[in-house]
Amino acid sequence: MRFNKAKCRVLPWLDMSQERALAAQKANCILGCIQRSVASRSREGILPLYSALVRPHLEYCIQLWSPQHKKDMEVLERVQRRAMKMMRGMEHLSYEDRLTELGLFSLEKRRLWGDLLAAFQYFKGAYRKDGDRHFSRACCDRTSSNGAHTVQRMYGCDLLEDGSTRGYRQDAYDGRDFIAFDMDTMTFTAADAAAQITERKWVEAGTVAEMLGKEAHGILTLYCRAYGFYPRRITVSWLKDGEVRDQDTEWGSVAPNSNGTYYTWASIEARPEEKDMYRCRVEHASLPEPILFAWEPESNLLIIVLAVAVAVLAVIAIIAGFAFWKYRSGRALGPASKKAVEGMQGLGAQEGLLTA
Repeated sequence: MRFNKAKCRVLPWLDMSQERALAAQKANCILGCIQRSVASRSREGILPLYSALVRPHLEYCIQLWSPQHKKDMEVLERVQRRAMKMMRGMEHLSYEDRLTELGLFSLEKRRLWGDLLAAFQYFKGAYRKDGDRHFSRACCDRTSSNGAHTVQRMYGCDLLEDGSTRGYRQDAYDGRDFIAFDMDTMTFTAADAAAQITERKWVEAGTVAEMLGKEAHGILTLYCRAYGFYPRRITVSWLKDGEVRDQDTEWGSVAPNSNGTYYTWASIEARPEEKDMYRCRVEHASLPEPILFAWEPESNLLIIVLAVAVAVLAVIAIIAGFAFWKYRSGRALGPASKKAVEGMQGLGAQEGLLTA
């Protein structure tokens, strides 16, 4: 097969900007048909047709293709600006005020809203078994003006290596830092004047009771390793109380050994008190039937050997130190000291004879 250089010329044209321009052109054509067909320019006549026939094309572009370039967003936004100008009775309002009056968003905010909804649905489904709620919908309007705003809140508690805990809470408003709470000093830090108003309200509210809490439990990572099997195809899975837990299992790739066989592994996280409930099942063509393996703690032989070795070295060091001290003590006496000691011993012997 030979490389076709002519096809490389197509690659620079694979750009979504052209697709967005075509979508904007189609939306403009539909908007022109509405303008020529509808005699009344009231919002009651234009808005339903625009929402049903034109805006879906624009929302499709901003939600499907990413990243979004500013120039491409402007091309699509101009279509919506034209539709807003077609409606009578709002000539004195700005573009943003017209959108607010009609209950619409700019395309940029609509894209952000769609991304947040997608993230909300993802986290809600991914963490449903634990009951966590990473996002919540406010049931009341706390803004003093119309329009959509985004509030982000991050809070939690970290368990440090030394056993201590560290809490945190940070709030952001429309993508910017708003206010944070310092757990060490028990004070708020406001990012701007608007946040200072919120800070005063929260300080005046006083201390509230504990609302959220979760105990920290140790987590074990159980590994099931298979070595030296052939052929390559193998199934390694973890079971809890006889139920396959593939959704919680992480697998390693099936890699070759130097002798032509293969090896692989599978791991799963478990609570220490539930470790006896797990079994590893291995299915392979060389086995007459699947085999179940119970989890076994790793051997402490290495730790025991190291402890014994350290103890032996400590005893040897003590003996060597004592011998060296005795040797230095003998040399410190010298010849004169030895003669004095011998003289004292002889004197003691004479006194013994006299006494006898």
